Formats: sequence, C-alpha cells, structure tokens
Amino acid sequence: MVHIQKNKINIEIETRCPLDDYVSLKDALYSLLTAIDSDLCNTEDIRPVMYLLKEMDLNYEQLREVIK
Repeated sequence: MVHIQKNKINIEIETRCPLDDYVSLKDALYSLLTAIDSDLCNTEDIRPVMYLLKEMDLNYEQLREVIK
C-alpha cells in the first residue's frame, strides 16, 4: 500500500520476513540498475529509482532497531 502525505511517500509491503524481503528487494533493484546499458537509457529516467535506493539504505543504528 502507498500512503502519500504532504512531504513524503510511504510504501508498505506486507511480508512474513521483513528483513529478508527488504534485503532481497534492495539487491534486486541494485541488480536492475547495474544491468542497464547507459548508452541505451536516459539516466534522468532512472533517477527516481536511485533516490529510492538511497532512502532504503539503513545505517547501523536503524538496522539494529530492525533486528531487535
């Protein structure tokens, strides 16, 4: 489910294994981006995906909270 608010977008995905699915989703997005031929693709078109991946990166403290 997607929740759009004044200054943010929240994407909610139902899962039984949140941490495993999070890692799989992030890895799949990275794989897709690295498979793109930059000569055939306008990088402006994929910039939103790059922002999404940046926001998906958890720092040590955030990851520690998820594992608790």
